[in-house]
Amino acid sequence: MAKPMTISRKFLRRAFFVSFIAFLLLAFELSSYFYLKCCSEIIYPAARHIIDPLNKDWLDRFYRTTFDRELGWVPRANTRGEKINSIGRRWTWSTDEFGARRHGGQAGTKNPAIATYGDSWVFGDEVDDRATWQFHVSVLLDKTVANFGVGGYGTDQALLRFDRTLSQGILPRVAILGVTYENHNRVFSRYRPYYNPHAGIRLGFKPQAYLDDQGELRFRPSELRAPEYDKSILRELAEASRNGDFWAGFLPRFEFPYSVNLMQGARIRLCGDYPWIPTCDFGGAPNWNRPETRSIMTALVREFVRKCKSNGIFPVLLFFPDRKPPSYALYLEVLRKELSQEGVLVLDFSEAPGYTPSGVSVRRIGGHLSARGNRLVGEYLARQLADLPVLKAKRR
Repeated sequence: MAKPMTISRKFLRRAFFVSFIAFLLLAFELSSYFYLKCCSEIIYPAARHIIDPLNKDWLDRFYRTTFDRELGWVPRANTRGEKINSIGRRWTWSTDEFGARRHGGQAGTKNPAIATYGDSWVFGDEVDDRATWQFHVSVLLDKTVANFGVGGYGTDQALLRFDRTLSQGILPRVAILGVTYENHNRVFSRYRPYYNPHAGIRLGFKPQAYLDDQGELRFRPSELRAPEYDKSILRELAEASRNGDFWAGFLPRFEFPYSVNLMQGARIRLCGDYPWIPTCDFGGAPNWNRPETRSIMTALVREFVRKCKSNGIFPVLLFFPDRKPPSYALYLEVLRKELSQEGVLVLDFSEAPGYTPSGVSVRRIGGHLSARGNRLVGEYLARQLADLPVLKAKRR
């Protein structure tokens, strides 16, 4: 007679251990999912989470008011807008016939004395037209100042918009390229939501500057070249934009396995705040001290300078800091030595009288320039530009 089968205690212990570990992993995965879905800002949605919620009305409005096949996005000419800033105050903006932001000072975008290019710190996000630093420069110098800044732009897009205004016959005496402390991050992006989905530019396809094998400056065009309403095609374009987009591969996405994405995101956040931790040496995000960052930004700056000089325009670089000393301090020191011999004016707002990181922004920490911050920029610039011979000629 056969003996009945018995399960050894050793087997039961192993089965219990395996089941317990599986339960813990499942619990961690589920908790990671709910945390990332509800509470986390360090995980970035996949393209489908950005594109699928868009309805036809939103797409119609975007293509009608914002979309640009070459630049990605740009304000339409002769339009007005109203928004709420980061402290809950209403602010308004308007553009002229060239899409430049009005500032209530002197008109004359066609032949301005000064034209400015860059991102939202140049456009003047979060303050009214008459509070931008361009308004203050215009009043203090009694010169026409055109504002071609665009929110969310990288330095590559700003350079391309400079190209466009040149093609429109807009030839200022002085051109100012604003470079914000994080602009280099945007140059490494092709689809804005991969870098920052919370910025609101949901179809933020953009051209991207890069250096070819010979070190020459080139541009990848935006993947979105015409209005498109088919969401499956938009998702395909977003996936195609991953080629060359640093952030698409670096930042974790809201996808399975959620626990792994959570840990990767936590590590990125930790290393961003404490980069000196030894375990953070893992080929992290671009910064101003990395050779690849310096190379592409210098190439863009030099192309801006070259285009200015070939069109008889005096070039000015204006850097906007994140702190004091700014994160780009070492890079700026080298850049100034190189460009000073070429007669290029390189300015840093962190050197302006009255500048403090917490005293120039809309919010106490972070955010765009406040009305006071814009005034300080305007006063700083006016002092630096006042003695330029090119501006002392007969007023336009």
